[in-house]
Amino acid sequence: MPALEPFSEMKPNALTLSPVFLPEENLSVGGRQKARAFFDFVVDGRSLREMLRTPNIGVLSDDWDSRTAARELVLAEPVDGGAVDPEFIGHVLIYACRECGDVWCGGVAAKITRSGGRIRWAEISNYWINWGSAESAEHFVFDPADVGPFDFDFEQYRSTLKPFLD
Repeated sequence: MPALEPFSEMKPNALTLSPVFLPEENLSVGGRQKARAFFDFVVDGRSLREMLRTPNIGVLSDDWDSRTAARELVLAEPVDGGAVDPEFIGHVLIYACRECGDVWCGGVAAKITRSGGRIRWAEISNYWINWGSAESAEHFVFDPADVGPFDFDFEQYRSTLKPFLD
């Protein structure tokens, strides 16, 4: 992976949120996917979910703990990816399984770092679990997405996420 430019030399990206509603769907293999409402991340006016072409949904949803997710996104909550898998250390879930929101189902994660007044999303990757056996996962497999990195002004970024932090 090429070296990233320092935060201070890059124009900040703008982060906004957009509400999304996905209706209940029949699956071609049988069963149904639940209807879900969530907020999509919009970077410089473009839906990140659409840029990634992911079926997963944003972690800011009424269906699970959006406060903890938002605290992880602003790095106010310790992100203990190492408890899941050593390869997940430093990565924050940004899109999760539509059905359960569980990290074990796969999704999209980003390595989030902060330097002064900037916060960066880098190493944005689709990931899934390489199941070694029916009983345990061997490790996460990261498939880098062809988007990012994104650098945000921390105050604008935090202001966008504030409704989920209170």
